[in-house]
Amino acid sequence: MKRYMLSVTVFLLALCMPLMATAPREKVEAGAEETITLTWFMGAPSATQLKDRNEMAAFQEIEKQTGVHIEWQQPAVGAFDEQFTLILASGELPDLLSGDWATIPGGPQRYIDDKIIIPLNDYAAYMTNYQKYLNLNQEIKKTVSTTAGKIYVFPFITEPAIKNGYYGLMIRKEWLDRLDLDIPKTVIEWYDILKAFRDRDANGNGDPNDELPFLSRFSRTGLDFFCGSFGVMGNFFEAADHSVKFGPIEEGYRQWLATMAKWYQEGLIDPDFPTNGSKRSDALFLDDKAGAVGEFVTRTQGRLMDLGREKYESYTWVATPWPIGPAGKKLLSWRGDGRLFWTGGVTVTTACKTPDRAVKYLDFFFSEKGNRLLNFGVEGVTYNIVNGEPKFTNLITNNPDGYSLAEARTIFIPATDDPLGVEVKEAFFQFLTYPEQIEGMEIWADNDGVLGLPQVALADEDAQKVSKIMGDINTYVSENVSKFIMGEKPLSEFNDYVSTIRKMGIDDAIAVYQAAVKEFNAR
Repeated sequence: MKRYMLSVTVFLLALCMPLMATAPREKVEAGAEETITLTWFMGAPSATQLKDRNEMAAFQEIEKQTGVHIEWQQPAVGAFDEQFTLILASGELPDLLSGDWATIPGGPQRYIDDKIIIPLNDYAAYMTNYQKYLNLNQEIKKTVSTTAGKIYVFPFITEPAIKNGYYGLMIRKEWLDRLDLDIPKTVIEWYDILKAFRDRDANGNGDPNDELPFLSRFSRTGLDFFCGSFGVMGNFFEAADHSVKFGPIEEGYRQWLATMAKWYQEGLIDPDFPTNGSKRSDALFLDDKAGAVGEFVTRTQGRLMDLGREKYESYTWVATPWPIGPAGKKLLSWRGDGRLFWTGGVTVTTACKTPDRAVKYLDFFFSEKGNRLLNFGVEGVTYNIVNGEPKFTNLITNNPDGYSLAEARTIFIPATDDPLGVEVKEAFFQFLTYPEQIEGMEIWADNDGVLGLPQVALADEDAQKVSKIMGDINTYVSENVSKFIMGEKPLSEFNDYVSTIRKMGIDDAIAVYQAAVKEFNAR
């Protein structure tokens, strides 16, 4: 930590711009409001080098711009949910309260009615930037509003180019090139390519029998990415006619199971997919034995290319489009946490003595200047304008303390820890090491639709009802899906499997979500 502070301080002094919050708090520009202090409950920064976010140059600048100093209330790692619940129960509220408000049991209207958080509509004059953004993004506006039309939260929003482009199907470029094959675009093309990987010595080591065409990690991760080709996903989703479906009992899911079972039987899928983990996967990847996978752009694609290029002259993973199948569309089917953004956000509580200033402060993050600070930090410190565009400085891209790009990001850039506002691709893409990663995210974000549900909050009774029903159903589905794929259970028993799930109460759970989605769409 001392080394970190010394070299960064020297660097920033040279730029006449301090990073660490060591100076007394200043008043904002002449004629502006006096600096006030607000308390904010939020998870601690992921960067262990930081005591709190006030040590970030960006938050120091935000304080200067807004005249608001933050005293952070940071629960211990792993204790956020417990502390959040205790705060709500105790009534000892901070001024600003971060949490998973969009899906909180009982819904946010309950916490407005119970005088815990305030409806933001009453302070519309102080959130002009936020209102402008919501008016341009109607589904987000619905998500942050109650049935009564009360806006209750300032959310953290990840642009679709990031959120919908973060995972996807990847394939080894060298294997394709060696066999003179093109990137697959359909389920049928995937089948043909995986057979070629199995039979034609794709890794070129002289042994045509040591390739594993498709590697699935953590049970079915990657295999599930093909569900959209059949118009379903492995969870609840809203169909085109606005009806709520539970994917694992739909005909499209049976078709997906049949395809995966065929691939498994023919040796195209990792035979150990139900139990495969990171250690075994990495060994297969770096021994040049695995040809395709469904995973993250950073954790897998970038990391594996780093490691692989230390061992091989050429080692590249490239993205493939969402494959077209019987559904006839490129449907993204892996998202299970809502279609647009993280479900969390920041509310203003009734304990706040200056709600107008609090709302104005949070609105700043949705301004052009606030968004720039959120995503890029401070000009001249963490970024410079190059050819009219913000580009990160060496403090981020070639850190003098030897921090990696990912580490520097967590230390200096607020958007890394999801405070609020909009995370933009222009910043995120600069944290990617390889052009194949940027190309990959653009390919994965290009889809004909995202299967899933809007972010709906259930009443306490409904949430408990669904939780009780789905606990047993999810276990049953997981066990039987693996059996179907591995041939331990014939697909001729699929209708019996569906009947069992119906007897377990799935229709009651669907009805709960149907009512919630209907209410959401009527907002």
